[in-house]
Amino acid sequence: MKSTRAARLFMFSLLLLIGGSLVGTYHFFSRLNENYILLSSGYEPEKKIIDPYKYTQSKKGLIFALSAVAACGSFFLMVILPEEGKQKRKEAAPAQPSAVLATEVSAPVKPQPALAEAPVSQKEEEVEHIDADAIEAFEEGLTEVTEGEEDVVYGTADITTAAIVDFVHKFPDSALKFLYRKQLDGKPLTTEEEEIYHSWEKRGMTRGKVKAYILTMMDWDNIPKEAMYDIWKKLRDHIYENLS
Repeated sequence: MKSTRAARLFMFSLLLLIGGSLVGTYHFFSRLNENYILLSSGYEPEKKIIDPYKYTQSKKGLIFALSAVAACGSFFLMVILPEEGKQKRKEAAPAQPSAVLATEVSAPVKPQPALAEAPVSQKEEEVEHIDADAIEAFEEGLTEVTEGEEDVVYGTADITTAAIVDFVHKFPDSALKFLYRKQLDGKPLTTEEEEIYHSWEKRGMTRGKVKAYILTMMDWDNIPKEAMYDIWKKLRDHIYENLS
């Protein structure tokens, strides 16, 4: 609410500045015309300046006012046009749960600049028991996750162990965000993400189960005390190299 009010106040001030510049342009242009007269001289009229000082000052003022109008107008367009485009894209984009998920696991790419290097400090959930047979059956292709039913993202039924494994494989970044309840760069989750994660918990997925499978998959005793972004890169590369 405060940011919206501040944005409106800024836009109103900018419009006032543009209006003042236009008024100044008209004022100096009028004074410029008042300080010279046209005299007949041959075939073309000759401009005769009445007061050179006032004429010069009015000319400088007119140039300044026109420059202010151009600068303020350009800045106004720079602010208003991206906002309109953003609003149109937002209205055109269909609402879907995948808005809070990153893309599926792909080939390792060149390292991106670290978003945050602070080590993970948030308390992790205790490891829960997870069905090793169900993990093995899913990884060997003996069981499948039905989209729209038990799968984590689009399903509505209870989330199974196989669905958790499938979710971690496809969205390791979101698995870490669900486990630690914050973004990979350490920032808080959005309200929308919190609501989605809460709905997953109601369907039976817990942080303890997600952590248990990550430890099993990576053959770790504990998750490294590193930045979440670095942990995500290890998960991503391991999944691509061994489970894709």
